[in-house]
Amino acid sequence: MSLEDLSLFEILNLCRRAGGACLQRLRDISANVDPFDRPLRTFLERLQEDALRNVERTAEFAARMGPTDEPARGEPLYQQHLNRHFQSFGTGFGEGWLDRDAAMHFAECVEEESSRFYWKLSHLAPDDESARFFATAAEGDASRLARLRAVLL
Repeated sequence: MSLEDLSLFEILNLCRRAGGACLQRLRDISANVDPFDRPLRTFLERLQEDALRNVERTAEFAARMGPTDEPARGEPLYQQHLNRHFQSFGTGFGEGWLDRDAAMHFAECVEEESSRFYWKLSHLAPDDESARFFATAAEGDASRLARLRAVLL
């Protein structure tokens, strides 16, 4: 089943899972960097804070859209979409600490895949309010991606 076949309720459920997965991936990256590289850890903590705010905004938006009696199609469907749109999440970090280049690469992957995901949703949204919400999320990720690519630690 493609994203186009999902209802807004299902898309928002998927977004909650995607936001949580992005946050967890950033936490995993941070947990695998050299504990003595304070500037890198601080930078990754900021990215995690941004990801948490995205999760909270999605929950607020879903609550504003109102309750629905529509049943969710189930976790396997959501996991299928997460695997398709966040392919880097299946990539392991290898042995030892992540150096700065590797950590920044993995963080870039999170932001890039998230931005692409939300841009796609903004084009599939069933209404203008949802389209604006998804476009704003995509722009935030794109902004963080640009910052990631420009930062020198």
